[in-house]
Amino acid sequence: MGAPPTEESQRTVSVSGKSGRLLDDRLALAVRVQPGEMEKGDLLMSVHEQIDRYIGSQSPAKSEELRDLHRRILEISPDAKLWFLDGRNDDGKVVSNPNIGYGSETLSYATGDTRAFYKIGLSANTSGISVYVMGLKDKHYLSETYGSRLGKAKITGYCIRFKSVKDIDLGVLEEVVADAMGPGSAGASS
Repeated sequence: MGAPPTEESQRTVSVSGKSGRLLDDRLALAVRVQPGEMEKGDLLMSVHEQIDRYIGSQSPAKSEELRDLHRRILEISPDAKLWFLDGRNDDGKVVSNPNIGYGSETLSYATGDTRAFYKIGLSANTSGISVYVMGLKDKHYLSETYGSRLGKAKITGYCIRFKSVKDIDLGVLEEVVADAMGPGSAGASS
């Protein structure tokens, strides 16, 4: 089995894209840090540090909105497992925007493969912010259940995209998050 994990190894792990392993319930993953991203001597950052750095790297307005959404999600589900994905695949190629994840969901693919992933994702993009709701069985669930009440947002199968939190009803977005994070949530797989 090897030596028991140290406090530091339970805090951080180097992963990229879809690979990684659960180390503890509060600090699920840390991302592989790219050369030049950190001060000399630092090798890895905890998930919390990665999230803080990511949010702080956005424009002041977007940073404030991301920080507020992050706080709201954690208030809804304070014990949620946190994830941070740097948007790179196993080869280090950028394939998506970095994103923050909350909770844990087992996704099943047509090939029969499964993968642990987050339930709710939060990501900045060039036109605003995206909130991802993973594990939905019905790709129309979000738009049919929340679309008419959410405000000015584009809703696709599992993504809610908006320019600013000022454009949406935050109470309805909180309802989306609570529904997805809760046990046996409507529309979500278990």
